[in-house]
Amino acid sequence: MKRSVKAARIASTLHLSNTEATDSFVKLYAGLRPTGVSLKELEQIMVGFSAAARTSGATAEETSAAMIQLKQSLVSGRAQGDELRSILEQAPLLGQAIADAMTKTGEFGKVTRAQLKELGADGKISTDILIAALKQLGATELPKLNKQF
Repeated sequence: MKRSVKAARIASTLHLSNTEATDSFVKLYAGLRPTGVSLKELEQIMVGFSAAARTSGATAEETSAAMIQLKQSLVSGRAQGDELRSILEQAPLLGQAIADAMTKTGEFGKVTRAQLKELGADGKISTDILIAALKQLGATELPKLNKQF
């Protein structure tokens, strides 16, 4: 499916303008294309992140800043340092989703948000964990967003 069709579906799903959705999707696609992430995964990342940001009441500036940090983390293969700190501060629902995704792997035991900075410093928050967290956010937060509209 073409990028423009995906962006239009994202706009409809998230109640965004086509311009806003296309711009965000293209920027994310440009950054993540070399990582091998599929268009379907990019769509899931956008929907999960945006739905969580909008339902949590994040401002456009907070959402944009957190998306930049998220993109950098996904491209680098790990969420750590300032990128992780920014994500946790500006997108608290994503922080909880990351902790939940790490718990579900069974590799880390029960993970809390408080442990994420240390796990990030150890390089344990991988792209796969971030994508799993974002997919889960799409499933849990999109219905909440739809109720608002």
